Amino acid sequence: MDDPDPTTSSRYLWIAAFATVMLGMTLFWIDQFLITPDAPVGIVSFELAKHIPQTQNILESWGSEGRHWAAWSLVLDFPFLLAYSALFTLLTLKSRSDLRQLFTVGFVIAGFCDVVENLALTGILAGYVYPQLTAAAYYFASLKFLLLFTGWAFLGSQVLVWLWERVQTVPAASQGKS
Repeated sequence: MDDPDPTTSSRYLWIAAFATVMLGMTLFWIDQFLITPDAPVGIVSFELAKHIPQTQNILESWGSEGRHWAAWSLVLDFPFLLAYSALFTLLTLKSRSDLRQLFTVGFVIAGFCDVVENLALTGILAGYVYPQLTAAAYYFASLKFLLLFTGWAFLGSQVLVWLWERVQTVPAASQGKS
């Protein structure tokens, strides 16, 4: 369906892109305080810690200062997930592919998974280190990453299609000149 007001959706796209980049850079900066031998990829290690001993090792390696930074990371991840979900949804809707609605739903579900994961991780940081919370964080984070990676692959393929179409529309006379 054509966008009734393309300038409005473009404005939202740029706002979402700006928010995604700014919040992403802030989260990346915070994550540097969370990298330890037990959490080699920072907060992502915490998100994907499936079992209690692994989670406890990460929390112990962070200490109180690291847990403070992890709490800030989770707080900022809520607006970040709204921004990236909006950005990737708007980009996907610009595609002309018949699959755009499927991947749009995928990005929305990824954002929902991120909310559930963050709530579980917040509970763990608050001291409720239960197997149900670690499992919820792990499985929802795993689904989130699966949906994001497949969605990014789709967006990448759409960029390639767009570039191919641009190359095909170059007049033949200008292709032969050097």
